[in-house]
Amino acid sequence: MPKPQLDISDIQALGFDVEEVLPRVFKIQNFVTAEELAALYDEATSYSNDSWSERYLAEMRKNSLEKFGRDDIENLEAEGLLEVTHDFADKDHAVGNFDLVQVMIKRLQSIFNSFDEGLQVAGFNTYQRMYEGASLIVHFDQYSDKAIEYAAVLYLNNDYTEGALFLDNFNAEFNPDPGTLMLFPGAELYMHGVREVGPGPTRYVMPTFIRRVNPDGPMSGWANFG
Repeated sequence: MPKPQLDISDIQALGFDVEEVLPRVFKIQNFVTAEELAALYDEATSYSNDSWSERYLAEMRKNSLEKFGRDDIENLEAEGLLEVTHDFADKDHAVGNFDLVQVMIKRLQSIFNSFDEGLQVAGFNTYQRMYEGASLIVHFDQYSDKAIEYAAVLYLNNDYTEGALFLDNFNAEFNPDPGTLMLFPGAELYMHGVREVGPGPTRYVMPTFIRRVNPDGPMSGWANFG
């Protein structure tokens, strides 16, 4: 039987420097090495604006095709099956360092294997940037995908201004150090968003999700998502 929830001891047992900053909200401060962090940040900042353009919607179409067998995201959104953040059209980019991504997935998966083998890390496949004026509206991740048990966000820099991660129901805000992984549940209690980024450097993170594996297959139950 799986334990009812992830405990800080599960993370500490694997050698991570972790703090439980709110109930079931963990700040893992040494998730990547300094060398790994530098490689990720250098790659994220190397792409041109043209390369960033339209990455988000392209990924949405790809993911929708995998989940629903169709990629008409406008109709899927109208039907309540998909949540599209329209002002993110130039704020997501695919990660090119595949080898390092696999290392990070394995590292995070080790935490959940020690806790519940029915949970699976989706992957650190996307860089997300937020420049001056960009924000992320308050939401919870299970709204669009009920299989999401946890969300994780790896911070690549913190020299930007404002742009704090906030958890609405806890009246809490965070601007973690580079290399820190924020880990929290996808449930409605953990409504969250990102404050508007101020003038200066761009904010770079790598988000991922940890999903419940459906024993009847990965496509089972998609009709219930909304």
